Amino acid sequence: MLSILIPTYNDDLHPLLESLYRSDELENIAFEVLVFNDNSTLPFTISGSYRNLQIIESAVNVGRTAARHNLAKAATYDWLLFLDSDVEIYNNDFISNYLEVIRRKDVDVCFGGYAYNPAVYNERVSLRYHYGIAKEQIPANVRNKNPYKVIISGNFIILKETFLSLPLHEQTVYYGLDNYFGSLLKERHVPVIHIDNAVYHNGLDTNEKYLEKKERAAETLVKLYESGKMKHHNNDLLATFEKIVNLHLITFFTFLYKVLGPGLKKNMLGPSPSIKQLQVYRLLYICSYYKKGQKANKTI
Repeated sequence: MLSILIPTYNDDLHPLLESLYRSDELENIAFEVLVFNDNSTLPFTISGSYRNLQIIESAVNVGRTAARHNLAKAATYDWLLFLDSDVEIYNNDFISNYLEVIRRKDVDVCFGGYAYNPAVYNERVSLRYHYGIAKEQIPANVRNKNPYKVIISGNFIILKETFLSLPLHEQTVYYGLDNYFGSLLKERHVPVIHIDNAVYHNGLDTNEKYLEKKERAAETLVKLYESGKMKHHNNDLLATFEKIVNLHLITFFTFLYKVLGPGLKKNMLGPSPSIKQLQVYRLLYICSYYKKGQKANKTI
């Protein structure tokens, strides 16, 4: 009935596995748990005995998107539950809630959402924590108003046939593809719903690392925009960027990045980062990155 798929790289899986196997529903259904170890550089071991668990070892690091594709191809069952390796299940009805969706037979994809545990908060991860609270910890009734917008791939179920039909794995970038995922689902009119079935996202990056990831994600948006692969998106950052391009204001916003960027970045890396300032920084950064690409193309 259900293939539970977990890509992992240098993460301790025990909190997730312990919380997953507490579910009584696993006693009543056919299931498997497939773990894809993406060539971790840290020692990878799973202590304890877990039913129907299989580990797939990768000889090279392929990235999370390709890891998910490999897991989906190896899965036995028609429904796939994807979980990131740095999450923890805190809802006793977690599996039951997804099974109710599967029984409906009118949905191809269902996103459960993220929540953030105050117990893991500290100033070093404050940017990731506050961004998660503001942009990801969103009730299902709000997410369902625009179902292709808040796409969190660390906790969702999807029909295997549907997942393998999407060309996600063809991309060579490995961060920031959730927006592309949502765009593909919207473009293909895939039935999507959201439910309140969140997991704790515990693997919080430091402020420095997360800001770098947000920059890489902005670069990914530019690449997808330039390749014409984000025509059906619901991404606010990209929508504003497109308006700036159409109004021929890229040079002006690049100038603003040079002037305001250092101050905004200082706030991001401090103990009390502002998410509003992060959004401004991301917009200015994406304009600057696009401008650099234009200059590079002219010199070729």
